[in-house]
Amino acid sequence: MNSRVYIWNFLFLFVVYPNCGICQNLFLEDCFEGGVTVAGRTSLGILDGIFTVNWDEDKVLRSAHLLTYRYGRPSPKFIILNSSEYQWNPSSQFGNELPDQIFVEHFAVNILDITENVDIGIGTINVKMDGYDPALGIPNQGWWSACLVLTYVNNDAPNESTCLRIYTADQSQMIEQNYEIQSIPFQVSTDVGFSIYSDRVGWNSDDDSVIGINQNLVGIIGGADATNPGFIGGVRGHFYYENGELFGLDDDVPNNTVGGSDGIAVINEYLTDTPTQNIFISAVELPAGYNPHPAFFITYTPDCPDMVLGDMPRQLSYCAGGSAQLQAIEGYDRYHWMPGHLVSDSTIANPLCLADSSMWLRVHMYNDADGGACSQTIPVFVTVHDLPRPEQLNILPSTCPGNSGRLQALNIAGTAPYWHILNAQGQSAATFNNMAPGAYPYSITSAAGCVWDTIVTIPLLPPHEAAFTPIPPGGYSPLDIVFRNNSTNASGYQWL
Repeated sequence: MNSRVYIWNFLFLFVVYPNCGICQNLFLEDCFEGGVTVAGRTSLGILDGIFTVNWDEDKVLRSAHLLTYRYGRPSPKFIILNSSEYQWNPSSQFGNELPDQIFVEHFAVNILDITENVDIGIGTINVKMDGYDPALGIPNQGWWSACLVLTYVNNDAPNESTCLRIYTADQSQMIEQNYEIQSIPFQVSTDVGFSIYSDRVGWNSDDDSVIGINQNLVGIIGGADATNPGFIGGVRGHFYYENGELFGLDDDVPNNTVGGSDGIAVINEYLTDTPTQNIFISAVELPAGYNPHPAFFITYTPDCPDMVLGDMPRQLSYCAGGSAQLQAIEGYDRYHWMPGHLVSDSTIANPLCLADSSMWLRVHMYNDADGGACSQTIPVFVTVHDLPRPEQLNILPSTCPGNSGRLQALNIAGTAPYWHILNAQGQSAATFNNMAPGAYPYSITSAAGCVWDTIVTIPLLPPHEAAFTPIPPGGYSPLDIVFRNNSTNASGYQWL
């Protein structure tokens, strides 16, 4: 009990950060006509099981994002949702890597855009994932847990406007976390939904986590979701939101509190008429070991007279050394691309992306103070494909007139399969045989369409020239003769 009073004192003393406008941990604020559903499951190294989302055959998918968090710096690992396979890797990290976790040194949130190949079925999600990576001998290093976020349009049902915000952790998980967010322009007759994505939160009262909004206690979560194995499976608020109302899934209840394994709440009564709102999330006892809170979600029905609805490409790809044009939603007064140094102009709707590696970018779109439109923040995942540059070219000289030269490309970067063109001759194999001496244009094209080219020279293997001088040149038998060797380009001899 003392630990809970201890954290309650912190709740009323937390720091209000300066107005940050758009905080760096706002991954997405997406406004559209339709609904959203969120659910997930823990792993703890044995994530094989199921969870459910609100889905049926009348729904059309708008977007799908998959979230996880990592401890340490594990190698890439795969996760399978139903029949679709995805890979966690460093390029999917969003936000800062936090350096102060117990035993593991690093914590970060990773997000994948899986809209193009997600398999939802009838709403049951089968999950297979073993993210544990003990290669460096660091306890708990790995990719842990999974949280799936879907937005959709109902074909045969009403589709009122909905906004979804996804905030990710950008503060140490070992201290009280205080987040200042922009106020929520919601219609007063509709629900503002809150959902927490946590993990490794046990039943023990010392292992709970407290959640507060604007100096109000929303509740204390702990235990495991109904869909999770074990008693420390953590709490993910499973829900769907559409037409102004929050609905719970599994063991989550859409009332005005969170508690135990119930990780959702209707938070209208906690919000204030101020430019910003404060969210408090923390383990009850500090330091608390592993009590990660990778993300939280807010859903609402917007109250914006001049709502700007639209869509934009959310994935972009090009080859290393190049660039591509980004496209924001048209109709806003202001645009702010982040990180700004990776675009040609961070203040316009359609700048060139100049990133030299795969990563997340975001655009914050908003109107001037009197514009009356809800702002939006949309993430774009930029994939920068490697050029198919070989690590080594093995070249064998050619004899003449035998044409015995050879070219072989080894350890090619980029995406297989590759197409090789040498002197206008194309093939999939990386080896060219029976080549005559000369210089040849050579190019490799990867499956991603990236091209690397060079000029390859096949040298001539010089012909052998036999030249021997007998000393003496003649005489009577028996005669001892020494041959002076003046031959060139010969390394072996056989006398007959």
